[in-house]
Amino acid sequence: MTSFDGDAYIDGTSPDLTGSAAGVGTESDLDLTTTGTAALTSATITSPSGATLSGTVNADARFLVQEDETERFTITAVVTVSADGFVNIALTEILYALTDVDGDLGYNFNLDDYKTPDLFMNAN
Repeated sequence: MTSFDGDAYIDGTSPDLTGSAAGVGTESDLDLTTTGTAALTSATITSPSGATLSGTVNADARFLVQEDETERFTITAVVTVSADGFVNIALTEILYALTDVDGDLGYNFNLDDYKTPDLFMNAN
């Protein structure tokens, strides 16, 4: 993410599957698509580029992206399946704020590239 015309704060709480309209959700939203039966067990967001995290993890955490700077983020998701099938995960919304608070604005444009390939998972 690159911040223009001021600092931005990316929501740092655990991403979830709770779909939301822009500005309504509380976490960056993931879309889990499956032909079997799958559930999101856990998910975390981190910054391999070293964006500063403030707040309380999984409560009101947020990452600072300073004006005219670029920060990278990684979402790690753990999925469990109860039936064999193909699974993929897509990022459908990123929550952010323009002040130092937990993100409540939604960005959901041009996120088509942020989707995992289909992976066949066994329920063993």
